Amino acid sequence: MRTTQIKVYLFEELKKDIQEKVLDDNREINTEFYDWYEYLFEDFKEELNKIGLSSDGFSFDLYRNEISFNKPNINNQDVFINSVLSHKDKILNQLEKDNNKEDEEELSLNLDENGNID
Repeated sequence: MRTTQIKVYLFEELKKDIQEKVLDDNREINTEFYDWYEYLFEDFKEELNKIGLSSDGFSFDLYRNEISFNKPNINNQDVFINSVLSHKDKILNQLEKDNNKEDEEELSLNLDENGNID
């Protein structure tokens, strides 16, 4: 039987040139497949839809913490407005809508359990 010993270092303990080599050798690990992020995109599209948005695609830069959308679109204006306004602005927006209805004498405002206007 043979025993092999391996000396293990923390990344920070390595010389800078060795750190760069390690990064270069492993830069594309788990990303060599073209569609490795496809399931993330599908989940992200569902989340966008919940706030009234849609997009044909997106790209991201993890280094800069940026996401860019391809052809973003507001597909449900009421849902989108409701998702970005503060509670105070939601109430004011609904009151203004109701106030613009000339045939009604009473203003109504219904909120769900999350504070969203029905």
